[in-house]
Amino acid sequence: MSRWTTALKGAALLWLLILGGAVCAKTALPRGGTTTCLDDAGVRRLLAESRHHPILLYVWSPRMVLSAEHAHEVAAVAADMGVQFVPVHDGRVPSTEIQEAVQAVPARAAIRPEQNVLTHSQPLCAPVLERRDSYRHFPTAWVLHAGRLAARPLVGAMPPSYWRQGIDLRVADHHP
Repeated sequence: MSRWTTALKGAALLWLLILGGAVCAKTALPRGGTTTCLDDAGVRRLLAESRHHPILLYVWSPRMVLSAEHAHEVAAVAADMGVQFVPVHDGRVPSTEIQEAVQAVPARAAIRPEQNVLTHSQPLCAPVLERRDSYRHFPTAWVLHAGRLAARPLVGAMPPSYWRQGIDLRVADHHP
């Protein structure tokens, strides 16, 4: 076998592994479990609720540590702006890993346990948000306002002033 053929086979195998991993990363958990999750019906309920006040749907993962550690800062910005903060987590991550991360947040973020806004987080299992690439990076946050989902999410950890600016822009986009 020539060196060229071996290199091609190696490259093809590498691409198959990469693509296989991407497919696995995009696959949601089965919906039949006993754990409640934010599904499409839940998103529709939040959209209806957003007619009365804006909502920030904050998608986090324990595998992107800053998305957990800075959630309380984002929640404080949202509260200050009159925006309801709704945390949901990566539904592909085992619940034990989520629980460990939630328990570790107060020490890692230097907050009191009662300030932990992730305590009541539920898994994301809404295909409508999965199709919009809500698992692209963590945190990914969606502004829901006036019964609509913002066209662009807020993506990545950032200082509170940038969260404020991003939320403001997305709420303003929904005003007639």
